[in-house]
Amino acid sequence: MLAVCALLFGASSAEALGNGATTTCAHYDGTLCLFFNSNLGGSRVGIYGQVPDYAVNVPGCSSQGCPAYKFQTSGLGQFDTVKNHAASVYNEASWVYWVYYNSNYAGPRDQWDPEGYGTFYGNLNATYNENASQLANADI
Repeated sequence: MLAVCALLFGASSAEALGNGATTTCAHYDGTLCLFFNSNLGGSRVGIYGQVPDYAVNVPGCSSQGCPAYKFQTSGLGQFDTVKNHAASVYNEASWVYWVYYNSNYAGPRDQWDPEGYGTFYGNLNATYNENASQLANADI
């Protein structure tokens, strides 16, 4: 029965994502959804797991190099880089995410609780437009 359900409905997107994978924020996909504007406005991108530097999209690497993470959806900020441009977030995961001021999980950070608990969405504070990396406690 489980195999039939998996074939009919597909595996959950969180199961298919690895560190650094991106989505357009489909809810419950395990990503941290970052928004270009305050109050969950503007373009957005969902980024899964731990990312030591938003300037290097490792899953997107090719023979041409590694692109930076960019906001994906329509709206103000579409195609702008995520590093130092995010203003608000929504945690679509069942674990805590931290957004750091510096690359490699350094400096001040903002904490985002699992979706539905505590502070799981809102404007960045310590890392407002100064965001450089993210860490998921599920990956520690």
